[in-house]
Amino acid sequence: MNITTLDKIKIIFSVYSTVMFFSGVKKKISLLFRPLDAPRYFEFAYLRKFIRQNNLNNLNILDVSSPYIMSYILSKNNKVLKTDIDSSEKRFIKETKNLTFKIEDATQLSFVDNTFDFVYSVSVIEHIYEKYIESIKEMIRVAKNEGYIYITFPVSKNYVEEWSDGDVYEKQYKNNGKTFFQYRFDKNHVEDIVNEIKKEKVNIVCEDIFWEKNDGAYDNLIKQIKINKSNVYINFIKNVIMNIWYGFNLFYGNPSQDFTNAKSCGNMHIILKKC
Repeated sequence: MNITTLDKIKIIFSVYSTVMFFSGVKKKISLLFRPLDAPRYFEFAYLRKFIRQNNLNNLNILDVSSPYIMSYILSKNNKVLKTDIDSSEKRFIKETKNLTFKIEDATQLSFVDNTFDFVYSVSVIEHIYEKYIESIKEMIRVAKNEGYIYITFPVSKNYVEEWSDGDVYEKQYKNNGKTFFQYRFDKNHVEDIVNEIKKEKVNIVCEDIFWEKNDGAYDNLIKQIKINKSNVYINFIKNVIMNIWYGFNLFYGNPSQDFTNAKSCGNMHIILKKC
């Protein structure tokens, strides 16, 4: 499924429509100028487009640790249960009749089988040390028959494990004074993931990779964002410009289904339908 400039503009306006839910002028201004981090332009637009194209509404949806803005967008026409292992994430959720929050471990969801019409997890499994397959199987388990599961994660021509000196999220795996941050899966790891998925009672509906236009572009984005200017306002403007530019220009809009033209970073999207 292609992602066009128009798709990205539409998802930005969907984010703008959530501004009313947030208190504080600072937060609202931040969302207006920086509605999404660069990869989310593709992930959120892809999810929104799939739901619209398939006329999916009035769903019982489970969000597994995704960036919280998407739960607001989807809660307009559906009931959304936003979950996260990080308890501090609750501060971003203003609960309504259509949007609630619950602390959950993605590898051991507390819900009974066949509960949700749609389960999605945007850029999450790469942060789960070693047990990412368990998390996918859990999402499949709690989805209803004929329900959908949507997951995204970063891929690369070379397998990468990223470790940091400090915590980024709660309850991250630690070893030898380092904290695990994320994987970038290569071809072999993706094949292993897909083979494990095929053991479950699901059909793969979509399996798309959006590769970066220029090799190393994503790494350059992260490097630039980490550079802090002395003036907080200059730093904010710099990050706004970087995310908007890369949001529209980081990845090709036409996806690949393989690693033939693999770069140092790609954004993989998988949609499953439970049998």
